[in-house]
Amino acid sequence: MSDEVVVVGDLMVDVVVVPDGPLQHGSDTPSAIRTIGGGSAANTACWLAAAGRTVRLVAAVGDDAAGRIALADLEATGVEFAGTVEPQRPTGTCVALVDATGERTMLPDRGANDALSPTAVERALGRASGWVHVSGYALLGPGSHPAAATAAAITTPARHPVVGRRLERGAAACRQALAVPRVGGRVPGPVRQRRRAPRPRWRGGRADPRA
Repeated sequence: MSDEVVVVGDLMVDVVVVPDGPLQHGSDTPSAIRTIGGGSAANTACWLAAAGRTVRLVAAVGDDAAGRIALADLEATGVEFAGTVEPQRPTGTCVALVDATGERTMLPDRGANDALSPTAVERALGRASGWVHVSGYALLGPGSHPAAATAAAITTPARHPVVGRRLERGAAACRQALAVPRVGGRVPGPVRQRRRAPRPRWRGGRADPRA
């Protein structure tokens, strides 16, 4: 079995906001703000590449400055981008508000992620020879769900030994809003829902493998 990993899912730009104190509604709250690479699938791909794996990421980005920077970051980390550039949509962005305890509240705009197409997935998996990881956020997104479901449907034990299907605890509000507890019945095979492991510290900008 090849060590190659194909990751299917989201690529985002994260705007991390750490207020100096309680938010002042209707006024100003001084904050520390950083813009870093994000997206569950892109993060997974970068960590796998940093660990020495050959990685391809199937995602969608906008034809804008944020998208070009994100693609350059992926290339610098050793991740091959096998997705699409969408000229009609912006690159996905997530504003993450971090409170004094480190708890994050996310405000995502999925942008181009909802344009991820089954065709892009089929093209990438047509030459896959190793492992496939399907991000739970791609399954939950209304626009990207068909592409993620395609990845699950065409990845069989005869072609790929393992398909990673994961619904992270952080997507609870998305599951409720989209009424997706039944997602396990919408893709072949079981969908494992696992408690999310602590996020790598680089999401806060301290040890980013893309830096």
